[in-house]
Formats: sequence, structure tokens, C-alpha cells
Amino acid sequence: MKTSVTRSIFSWMTALLLIVGGTGCQELKIDSQGDFPDRLDIDAQESYEIVATSPRPIVFNISSNVPWNIESDASWCVPSPGMSSTSSLVAEITVKCQNNETEQLREATLTVKGEGLEEFHTIKVRQDAKGLLEVQPIEGEFSAKGGQSPFTITSNRGWRVVSSRQWLTFDKTSGEGTGQIEKINAICEANGDAVRTTIVTVSNGSENKSFEVTQKGSFLEFIPVEEADLQFNSNGQTRLYEVDTNLTDWDVTADNTFATVHKTEEGKVEVTMPFNNIFIDRKSRIILSAKNGMSGFTDNVIEVSQGQNFNALVTGASHIDIDPETGAATLNSPSAEQCRFSTKLKNYQLGRYTWTFSEVEVSEGFWVDANFYHKKPQPRWELYLGCNSKDSSNPENVLKTWAAKITDFDYKQHPFTLTLDEVKAMRKLVFEIKKVEGNNKRITMKITLNDRTLVNKEMDNPFITYPKDGTQVYFGFFGQGAHTPGKIVLKSFDIERY
Repeated sequence: MKTSVTRSIFSWMTALLLIVGGTGCQELKIDSQGDFPDRLDIDAQESYEIVATSPRPIVFNISSNVPWNIESDASWCVPSPGMSSTSSLVAEITVKCQNNETEQLREATLTVKGEGLEEFHTIKVRQDAKGLLEVQPIEGEFSAKGGQSPFTITSNRGWRVVSSRQWLTFDKTSGEGTGQIEKINAICEANGDAVRTTIVTVSNGSENKSFEVTQKGSFLEFIPVEEADLQFNSNGQTRLYEVDTNLTDWDVTADNTFATVHKTEEGKVEVTMPFNNIFIDRKSRIILSAKNGMSGFTDNVIEVSQGQNFNALVTGASHIDIDPETGAATLNSPSAEQCRFSTKLKNYQLGRYTWTFSEVEVSEGFWVDANFYHKKPQPRWELYLGCNSKDSSNPENVLKTWAAKITDFDYKQHPFTLTLDEVKAMRKLVFEIKKVEGNNKRITMKITLNDRTLVNKEMDNPFITYPKDGTQVYFGFFGQGAHTPGKIVLKSFDIERY
């Protein structure tokens, strides 16, 4: 006989206490006691619903005065213990269920029986099917005008779909999940700003699947550039970079003062990195940006780099320290050792050459040179500031020059008397060699210290005779002969070719 009546675990014990209490003052006689009825009670529910993956155990109690057992008709659903122990007829039952790896609902029946009892109890355990969720995303991307595009969902349980951005909505946001393919239309608004994306997420309660949707808009970006095309010649160079955009109004800028950028009529970006006038490599970020504060638009950037132009020439205890932020070079010459720079290139001819300083600390007897040197008899210029062992007859600090076409070296061709304080106050030294207007065979050679002109002389153009090559430029403590210690902070060396 099958019953679903659930009784209190202790109901039969209450009746027993009443009988005992009512006869507590009477003499107990074995033959006067009635037999206790066989009982089995459980506090389980009639049925349980469990999830497909990692279901929690089901727990209930059995209380009986007769031996009992519990059986399951499904191997995936196992109760423990499966029978009463010899020491106790009251027990806590734990039912453990395995994951449902199928795409179908399944059910198990637990049957609890007491020995000698016709009545028995049944408990149903129903487990969800393994979730089935397949999503076929939207193909391609939406145009800037917007529109509709379909995607499909296949699920064996109820599902929902959401977008991470409000500009994309759906004609249907949920479904029952029949296991059949369901078509959903995504509806995209028009886009007047930059390219944009959203994430579409489909969930059926046990599983999520997402895909990205892109809508065209305004775009502005550099066409990919090879790494080699981002490296500029240290002596100065101009490069063109192509831009891909559908904007008519956009800007290009550089994040520093030395690089210049220009938007050409053809919609390209022209970048010029002039002669690198400091003593470290340098970089510049070239930035494309939309005008009028277009929302959602991210600036597009490339970074160009440029090496430095100089070699350090030091001997003995001399040393050169470079400021990594400004690129300035500090020349320290504690003795009569060489401490100077030379240009890597050897092709400098007519032009304007400018040294800029932030500090000069020298004492009488120093010797600094600014040489434009090439082997004789080709053109060269040698400028000296200070005294040296070869010119001990002149005790003053004088600036002297020498040019090509002079067979023997003459330190006194263009002497200029300077005070030591004037030298210490030196912040700019300019050496300019240019053609005389209207006469390519003649040049002027002009030297300026701060605002004072030291030399302004016209002479034959030596590069007419020696058109090839040019000179290498040196600057610093020469290191020949006995000169006093000195320190010079050289901020930059600029070259403008004529």
C-alpha cells in the first residue's frame, strides 16, 4: 500500500508517554500492557527540484521503531545511509546527485520502507537538463546610418539578451528556450560621432555568451607605418605619413617644440625633425585629433625618434655628464686633458653654427677651441678662445681664427682681446660663413660672442676650389699643452646650412 502522509517524527512517542503517565501510580503488569504499533515517519518533501551542475545535497530525517531501508531507482541519485543501523532507528539521510551532462530533464524516485509495514514513502527528485546555449553573432558591422541586423539563439531553457550600450536594442529581449533556433533582430541607431562598439550578452541562467558589435562612424588614424620609417636622420629629415579618415576637419600636432608638423593638401602629415642639437636621442609624439570635441573619439598617435649627432672625446680625468631631461652636456676638464665633442658627420660647409651655454667656469690659462677641421689643404676653420702653450707670448685671453689657403698655422691672424669675465658670461657663440650677395666666389666669415661681433671678414670662397667634402666640427677643452681646469655647460649646438 502506498501513502504520501507525512507524520511527525515524535508523534508515536507522545502517545507512549500518555499511556505511561496514566498508569504511573498503578502496579505494572506485563500481561496488561498493550503492544506499540510499528511506525515509520519522515520529514522529507514530496519532491525536490535541483540544478544540473553542482547540485546541493538533499537532507531529511527518518524516525522508526522498526528496521528500514531507502532505495533509489537512478544511479545518479544516491541516499546515505541506505538502511537503519542496529543501534539506532533514527537517522539523518543525505542524498547526493551527480551533474546532469545531458540536455534532457531527468527524475529519480526514492522509496523508504519499514520492515513489516505495508505503508511506504516515496520522494521525487527532478534535475534540470544541462544548459544548451548557442549564439550565432551578427555578421559584419553597422554603417554610420544605423539599421537592423539579425543573429540567432538556440537554448533549451529561458534566455535573455542585453546590450552594454543603449544605441543597440532588440526586437525581442527574452524567450522560453525550446531548443530550436530563434532569430532576433538587432536595431542600431544612427551614429554621428566616432566608431563605437557594444557587447551583446545572451544568458540562459546557467551560461552566458557574448559578442562584440561595431558601428562605423567618424575615424581618423595613421595608416600603419614600418618601424624604420619612424626613425629620423639625426642631421635633420622630413617624412610624409598617410592618414585614413572620413573627417574633413582635423588637426595634427607634436608634443614638443623641436618637431614641426604640417597637414598637406593631399591629406597627409608632413613631419620635420631638424638637426638634433642636444646630446641625447629624442622622441616626438605626432597626434591626430578631431576638431569640435567629437564624443567618443580617441586621438591617434605615432612616435618618431631621432638619434644624436655627437661623439664624446675625453682623455685622462676629464669627463662629460649628460642631463637626461634637457640633453645638455657638462664638460669637466680638471687638467690639461681633452674634453670635447665632435660631430659624427664631416660634411659641414657654409652655414650658421650656434653654441648655447648656461654656465662657463674657467680661470686664466684655459684653452677652448671651436674647430671646423679637415686635412690640409682643404678648407677648415680653427677658432680658439684662451691661451695655450704655443702662444705663451700673448698673456691675454684672445679669440683667434685660421682659414684655408694659409700654408702655415698662424694663431694671430684675427686676435681679439677678451676679459675673463666676458668669457665666463659667454652664453652664445655664433660662427657664420655665407656667400657674399651677388658674388658666389666670395664669402663673409662672421663670429659673434653674445651680442659682440668679434670677426666680420670677407674672403675668397674656399669651397669653389674644393667643392666636395666639408668639415667636422669640434668644441671643448682641447687638451694640448698646459691649460687650467674648467667647466662648461653646453645646452645645444645648432646648425643651419646655407
